[in-house]
Amino acid sequence: MKKKLFRSLSILLTFTLLLCFSTTPLHSFAYSKDSEQRLPHTGATWKSWAQGGGDWGLETIAPGKPMANKGCVVTSVAMAAKSYRALLQGTTVDTVTPLTFLQKCKSVGALNSSGDYVWGNTSLVLPQLVYRGSKNGLNTIDKMTNEVESYLNRTDAHYVVLVCFGGNHYVVADYISSGVLYVYDPAEGDVTTLQTALNRKSYYSLSGIFYFAYNGALRGDVDGNGIVDSTDARLVLQLSVGSIAITSLANPEAADFNGDGSKNSTDASLILQNTTHK
Repeated sequence: MKKKLFRSLSILLTFTLLLCFSTTPLHSFAYSKDSEQRLPHTGATWKSWAQGGGDWGLETIAPGKPMANKGCVVTSVAMAAKSYRALLQGTTVDTVTPLTFLQKCKSVGALNSSGDYVWGNTSLVLPQLVYRGSKNGLNTIDKMTNEVESYLNRTDAHYVVLVCFGGNHYVVADYISSGVLYVYDPAEGDVTTLQTALNRKSYYSLSGIFYFAYNGALRGDVDGNGIVDSTDARLVLQLSVGSIAITSLANPEAADFNGDGSKNSTDASLILQNTTHK
């Protein structure tokens, strides 16, 4: 009975995904080594988080400095953490939002008394994100795009990159397609080109990047081999119908791709849509 059910679900999933693939271009994760890189997309609301939105917009990072005006770094790092499902220090489930991240930053000293973000203390808040450094002098679109791409393609770790606009604003590098860098812009709560984000304020100017290495289990990489592929999707589908035990997976928590608390065929479908090797 289980074999018949699994076969039926497999056929249904494959047919459904083929229909989706025929009309929707697919993208890979930011840690892919393909020509187009992208952070994991799950349809979740974090893709449109804005520093002035949600229940955090009026919270302050320091006296007189509300998130709505000064919270671009906090919101950007929170978005990057959410995309990888990096856990807040002391937690075992995914609870990252700009508000929870802000609260944890305050409690462990990742924000100083002036509200400046202490980059080197990131791992005190998010143990799976390790701050590796910064680079300046990236003052043109081409220089910035090339530098960001070099980090997205590195093989020593999976990298998260924040782009700095002259110390005035920060955005998260999302993906590069046809030589164009797309970013999450917490000022607007959207995904746009770096050029568009740069043009939004007359005083913005490109200056440099800050980058982190992610050292946790990749979202969707249930077999623990460092890539997300159709094998992971198959294993999650098998798990959802009970044909394998959860203890057989190297990274069982990575099976909950959309972060809804369940590990089911929806997660298998999302994993297949977001494979790093197509």
